Amino acid sequence: MKMKPDDYSQLKQAVQKIAHEIPAYKIWLKSPQNPRPPQDFELRLRWDVFNVCKLDFYNYLDDSQIDTALRSIFKELDLQ
Repeated sequence: MKMKPDDYSQLKQAVQKIAHEIPAYKIWLKSPQNPRPPQDFELRLRWDVFNVCKLDFYNYLDDSQIDTALRSIFKELDLQ
C-alpha cells in the first residue's frame, strides 16, 4: 500500500466516525428511492464514504491507491 501510515490512520479514524451511519446508507443505496443506483455497489459505497470524510490525498496518490486503502479499512472495520 502506498498510503503513508499517518494518512491511513487519519482516513480510518474519519471512516470510524461515520461507521454507524453506513448500514442505513447501504439500504438506501440499494433502494428504489435512490435515483442513481450504482453499477458497482461496493465501489460506490467506499467512494461515497471517502467523499464524506473530506480528506485529500491526491498530492501523492491516485484513485486506485486510495481505493486500496479504503478496501482495507472497510475489511478491518467489517463494513462490507
